[in-house]
Amino acid sequence: MIGTLLVALLSFYVEILDTVEFRGIPEEIVFDITDDIWAEPRFWIDRHHIFVASPPYTCILMFSRTGDFIKKIGKKGEAPEEFLGIVDIYGFSDTIYVYSIANKITLLNLDGTYVRSGLLTYLPSLPEAIKVNSKSLLVIGENWDYIKEKKYKLLPAVYKYNRTDFQFIASFFTPPYSSYVFKHYFRMPRVYAVDIAEDEIFIAPRFDPVIYIYDIKTGKERRVFKLSSCYLGRPPPMDLERYLMGPDTARKVLYDWKHSHTFIENLFYIPSKEIIVLAYREAMKNACSDYLMILNSYGEIIQDRIKAPGRLVFKDTDENLYFVVDSISIIIAHIK
Repeated sequence: MIGTLLVALLSFYVEILDTVEFRGIPEEIVFDITDDIWAEPRFWIDRHHIFVASPPYTCILMFSRTGDFIKKIGKKGEAPEEFLGIVDIYGFSDTIYVYSIANKITLLNLDGTYVRSGLLTYLPSLPEAIKVNSKSLLVIGENWDYIKEKKYKLLPAVYKYNRTDFQFIASFFTPPYSSYVFKHYFRMPRVYAVDIAEDEIFIAPRFDPVIYIYDIKTGKERRVFKLSSCYLGRPPPMDLERYLMGPDTARKVLYDWKHSHTFIENLFYIPSKEIIVLAYREAMKNACSDYLMILNSYGEIIQDRIKAPGRLVFKDTDENLYFVVDSISIIIAHIK
């Protein structure tokens, strides 16, 4: 009874701190941070700079915290300082980690200068995100094995490496889904919403309102939160037959699905408040609206359907949240 009363008394809101508009970008550089159907821009933001990798993902753009363009980092290519296609970027301590196509990890200083690069082994089938803590580098992504026609076996989605020498250590978190779910839902360009604390990783399939929490050191499951929200549920499956008809049709199917159903966008853990902020996008008749759900450390929903100022894309070390509002602007906010 007391616990329920405390949950009821807690109330959060989004406090807008600032708006940053990116400017000074050379005309020859393609820059658009809106949500593309096939891909989403990647951000890393520290107290001095904003790093953005956006389509076509062959370089990183470095800005000041006020949005002024500083420089372009890298270019398309296979050389140590080049990128064939950036999958994700993540910062830890004084280093920016960049994971790109061809299993490549590139390390940059906080001023954007090149440090070194290396190759990873034993990866998920389709890597989509990286996370780093004091000891480990984690690669998260879709992973499966083809058994026979219409039958697939899902394999571990999190691969752990030594942070300094990139040696493979272990893999864990095998999603508990059937071949049917895999075929109809694992068509999103990014299947998982992920965040980490020092010793835990939080994973939510974007099509399923469940949060899995795993111990990074042992790879063992700690908790599972099955969210019971009247606003967020598993959406209907995609039209697989139409999706497989070709690239143009697949784009249309994915567009229609993403604009017709509610699904998870992102999640972030806020240590100081011991809460999880889960962002989801709700499809309306002619548009999509972004909302936040707040959960406590026991998985109880404290507050739901908080109107978000945009699409939640990042949380910095000061626990500020960043929302994309248009093709060149982000909003900085705080949960109060």
